[in-house]
Amino acid sequence: MGARGRLVVGHEFPSSKGDIFYQVLKNNPHRLSASSPQFVQGCKVEEGEFGKPGSVIVWTFTHEGKESVAKEVIERVDDENRVLSFRIVEGEVLDQYEEFLTTFRVEPSRDGKKDYVTWTFEYETRGGDVEPPFALEQTAFGVIVNFEKSLP
Repeated sequence: MGARGRLVVGHEFPSSKGDIFYQVLKNNPHRLSASSPQFVQGCKVEEGEFGKPGSVIVWTFTHEGKESVAKEVIERVDDENRVLSFRIVEGEVLDQYEEFLTTFRVEPSRDGKKDYVTWTFEYETRGGDVEPPFALEQTAFGVIVNFEKSLP
């Protein structure tokens, strides 16, 4: 059994802009390739539909300098709390990790003037010599920041 861990990356958005990112990630994630082509090359539905639990989504993205693929199952969609969770079930990421769950969340600041967007990675490595997924964390941060910059 490998090591279990959790990494969280976050970024502040002006109020309501985090909700736009939530809606895009939920319903039109392929749009992220427009704001972050260096990170996301594509996203398509293999089974079901965007934004529906149980649906299977396939991402093509750049990981550690090479094109990679990840097949994810949407596990949770919580519009009230603006939370999405995806479990990776196939792809190069699972060469190093036994389990990999990503959770995206938008939370309003206490004063309501900003949204705080977080992307959490929960994982279990396949062995003791596998590093935490820092490269994926950097990719997620780049996608978040690029999307925020692309908003009017």
